[in-house]
Amino acid sequence: MKTKRIVACLMLLILLFSAGCAGRNSGYTPPDYTYTPSQPAVTEQAQADEIPVNTAWQKNYAIEYKYFDRSESEDAVRIEEKRSADSFYARYPDSGSAVFYKRSAGAVEQYTIVPSEDKYIHRTLTGKNFDTLSSTFMKLSALSAHFTTLSGVRYIGDEEIAGRQTKRYEQTAYENNEVSETANVWVDLEYGFAIKCEAYGKDGVLTASWEALSFSVGDVAAKDATLDISGYTFTEE
Repeated sequence: MKTKRIVACLMLLILLFSAGCAGRNSGYTPPDYTYTPSQPAVTEQAQADEIPVNTAWQKNYAIEYKYFDRSESEDAVRIEEKRSADSFYARYPDSGSAVFYKRSAGAVEQYTIVPSEDKYIHRTLTGKNFDTLSSTFMKLSALSAHFTTLSGVRYIGDEEIAGRQTKRYEQTAYENNEVSETANVWVDLEYGFAIKCEAYGKDGVLTASWEALSFSVGDVAAKDATLDISGYTFTEE
């Protein structure tokens, strides 16, 4: 089950990163995560009581996080993403699965590695712009500057997540005057994204979550965001 979950995550990441603006294929839809990062990186000016959304981190970053979706598995999965100006990879340390992208002339090269299924695939994504591609964490964590002003959102307190300062909010959704879903969202104070989220159904059971375990910006060299693929034989698609 856990292997299938990791493979499913990998396929989701490939879809999201390749399509850029594709939606999540999951039984759970996080509340209000509709903000699509602009390219190039911009700062969304926030009014009073709003959060500043700055996507500049998305050009060069390293993050390790754990992700959970009860509709797909009982276990959380660890994911590591690293991105430089010309390369990106997402790796699943517990399985050895990975997807690796690098900039090419007028295209993006994609390498998929799934050892559990003996699957090693190379694709050339023609007409794709590396700068506009989005990773899974970018899509999961995207927030609007207006998030904190929405109905049902209240401030809980300040906390530190992965060594970063955050503000914690609770968002509650109602159906027929009853609580249908609750999400706790930890917003990174510097960049305005959800560095951690826990979503609960009306029964109080955790349905989905993610949390950054480590996060750094601006210090990822090309070699650090590159996977060694020399030991694999890839099938061309």
